[in-house]
Amino acid sequence: ARAVRARPTRTGVTQTRGGGGGGGRVRGRKRLWASGGATYWPGWAYSMYDGPLLVRRLRSLYLEVTASLQQDRGGQAFPDDPSAFSYWLAAALISGPEWRVRLLECESVVGRLRMLQELLAHMGRMRCRQCQVEICRQEHAFCMSKEGPVSAYVNPGGHVFETATFHQADNLLLIGRSSAEHSWFPGYRWTIAVCVHCHAHMGWRFDAERPGLRPRRFWGLTRVALRPSA
Repeated sequence: ARAVRARPTRTGVTQTRGGGGGGGRVRGRKRLWASGGATYWPGWAYSMYDGPLLVRRLRSLYLEVTASLQQDRGGQAFPDDPSAFSYWLAAALISGPEWRVRLLECESVVGRLRMLQELLAHMGRMRCRQCQVEICRQEHAFCMSKEGPVSAYVNPGGHVFETATFHQADNLLLIGRSSAEHSWFPGYRWTIAVCVHCHAHMGWRFDAERPGLRPRRFWGLTRVALRPSA
């Protein structure tokens, strides 16, 4: 019998040529990496560009990095579509403007998912963008809104702050008195927080003034002031 020669097709189905039993076209939507030795490339090479597989990996990695969010999300489902999931995750992650520009400029869904995978690999410890001192950890992020741990808030002057909420934070110095005026979170008073080393504005500490509110205290830190540890 002649040797079987396999070639990948654009449709994601492997075609084979040659004699012997079991030849012909492989039917069904089977991914190339699942065919093992019947393809030109090993399985791991195809898995790097498999959109649904990348989404599953990123979901698991995101929940590992932000373990406390599993309960905060209340069972809310992640987007299933790879394109929608990539944009959702890009908005949810606490990343700097340079990462966001790169993600928005990427026209490939798979390329965007792989960039997010690279970003998640460096998540964990968050530092002050100016002096690099450690401020908080991604694992301490939690949800104060249905959008997730990061939401956009506007102050009376019209300035928009993309703010992430954390249970814990370090190396911060409180400036001035607390105030409940124009609080983004009803029932909470806010106090300005700056980096204890370089005095860069990092965000605010929020303290509950109404009984029964949970949590009693948390931090709202601006995304532009933080950067993941390299």
